[in-house]
Amino acid sequence: MIIYEWKRKVRELGGRYDLLCAHCDDRVTARLIKVSNWFTLFFIPLFPNRNFFYLRCPHCGKATQVKKDQLAQLRRSETPAADSLQQTA
Repeated sequence: MIIYEWKRKVRELGGRYDLLCAHCDDRVTARLIKVSNWFTLFFIPLFPNRNFFYLRCPHCGKATQVKKDQLAQLRRSETPAADSLQQTA
């Protein structure tokens, strides 16, 4: 008997992007998320089948899919970490 399945892995890529969330209509610093579908054989991940990229809103938790042509543009416009939220005057 051969045991196989498709498994989904979610990984945060670490970039922070300032944008307006389409769902909660708030200006947020969103995170770039990569979702990969992996083919597994006997519970061992062998190779990824498809990759999807999303920007996730930290306030409402909703994610917006990013197309591959938009991904390069986003990475060029990456903003530094928003540490000003943690600083006190």
